[in-house]
Amino acid sequence: MDFTNIDTVLFDFGGTLDAPGVHWLTRFYQLYAQLGLDVAPERIKEAFYWADEQIMTHPEITTLHFLPLMLEHATLQLRYLGLPSQPYQRRLAEGFCRAAMPSLHASVRVLKTLRQRYALGVISNFYGNVATLCQECGLAALCDVIIDSAQVGVSKPERRIFTLALEQLGRAPHMTAYVGDSFERDVVGAKTAGLHTIWLRGLEPRPCPDPSLVNATITTLEELPTLLAVPAGPEGHRAP
Repeated sequence: MDFTNIDTVLFDFGGTLDAPGVHWLTRFYQLYAQLGLDVAPERIKEAFYWADEQIMTHPEITTLHFLPLMLEHATLQLRYLGLPSQPYQRRLAEGFCRAAMPSLHASVRVLKTLRQRYALGVISNFYGNVATLCQECGLAALCDVIIDSAQVGVSKPERRIFTLALEQLGRAPHMTAYVGDSFERDVVGAKTAGLHTIWLRGLEPRPCPDPSLVNATITTLEELPTLLAVPAGPEGHRAP
């Protein structure tokens, strides 16, 4: 795929900017095991998605930073599972955030490089506070648009959430690439909206459900500048 004519690159957040293609639920499976909590994966999945729904009603959700967000999420999961909050709540939350930090730092470096050439942004199915998290980790200053599904009332893979971002930027879909780890939400949604798709498959091999929908595949975000042929340059400088 030749990305020569691309002028905009948009990103998913969870599993893309904060991890090399690893879903949040998968990370919680790992954390429960590390803490020696003998909980069946099916129960963890139920607790995770129940917490996902409940956390949307948090009165301060739009301003929650990463650790407070994960503390609340972990507390809700443990409540669903009938497990005590202490000491597991903090261990789950801190473990989650600690594992995300290297990827977030790497993502900042990647976006600083890409910003030489492209308009950048985030489109995420989130709780209403993805802009707060982007601000916290240094990504917001590199983004021209941040779209949070809870804020706009539409979610991936629906076409509208992608067109909202493009309308705010004044950019065209055929000149835009979208990078995400979820085939169903990111690749299918972006392709439906007419964008070029870059699938962050991750380090673990995953079969591609439909190669015709994928313009390029990467295993880590740090491969992106090479894929797009963007040389390293002064941080934060946007080329004319």
